[in-house]
Amino acid sequence: MANPDGSDPRFVAPKLGYLYMAALSPTGDRVVFSGPAAGYRLKLVNLPDGDPIDLTPNHPESFVPRFTSDGKTIVFFPARRRRLPR
Repeated sequence: MANPDGSDPRFVAPKLGYLYMAALSPTGDRVVFSGPAAGYRLKLVNLPDGDPIDLTPNHPESFVPRFTSDGKTIVFFPARRRRLPR
């Protein structure tokens, strides 16, 4: 993350490694992400310095996470069609 002018760059989850699918919550206080370093499981970080929370520990290959406009739901796509547990 960085300021709009590029100043003050900082890592969201520096210990996790390569993560690239990410979305900032509408309120700017959380980031959801996925990538090879997380086994493509969704992770959530509370900003500015929260520890990553594993949102999909039993569902690897979760892609393109996005918050809904109200920030109450995260939408993502699995690699293949599966039925999620209730």
